Amino acid sequence: MSDKTGDLTHPAYWGFGRRHLGSRAEMHPGEAEWFPAVERYLKAYEGGRFIELGCAPGLVSAFVCTRVALSPHGVDFSTDADRYLDVLGEAGFCSPTLYKGDLRGFHPDRPFDVVASFGLIEHFDDPGEILDHHDRMLRKGGLCLVVVPNFRKIQYLYHRVFDRRDMSVHNTAAMSPRLFVDFAERSRHRVRHLGYAGRLRFWNAPSERFLSRVMKKTIREGAVRMGRVLPPAHPWLAPWLVYAGEKR
Repeated sequence: MSDKTGDLTHPAYWGFGRRHLGSRAEMHPGEAEWFPAVERYLKAYEGGRFIELGCAPGLVSAFVCTRVALSPHGVDFSTDADRYLDVLGEAGFCSPTLYKGDLRGFHPDRPFDVVASFGLIEHFDDPGEILDHHDRMLRKGGLCLVVVPNFRKIQYLYHRVFDRRDMSVHNTAAMSPRLFVDFAERSRHRVRHLGYAGRLRFWNAPSERFLSRVMKKTIREGAVRMGRVLPPAHPWLAPWLVYAGEKR
């Protein structure tokens, strides 16, 4: 990624003083509700090379590669990209590989077994273009894994009201199953999984105003309680949309 026309964010946006807990080396369990849907497909590539596009701070790569034996690589343009190496080191990986720069200009010496991104393509005006770069780096027979937040339906209402600033850097067109169907067709992928994941819950960027923080926290806690009884993986409620496709 880079600070170009068509990008909805810039390198400084991803500085982890604002966007992440800089010392945290593990994902919250709720952030990986999508994993059971794709775990069996990932396991077919154990021992292979895994790359996460937009990888910093490395929490998701560490989560995936400690549960499925994959060699972690990442590419990122953020000002704190090196945090990826710290997190992977804390997770027990001796030699993770980090490529700094714009993923659109990154050309690996050989394609990867698994190319993945988590919360990336929705930060571009043309998410289909970014999906095509996933396929460009993927070997034949390899797995493309893409997870995006679902800011549509009831999720849209929450973010529109309580998190409008952060909503402005998310392209909801990236959160449509149709986008992935079209991608699979033009890339000749065999769709292994395409669907929503997780139970109702909301998350958002930090707020500076005390009253706003209190209100949002109350609503988020209420959503978690409701999510325990409402159906999981429902298109109107689920916080994630997940795609896994095998390159023919």
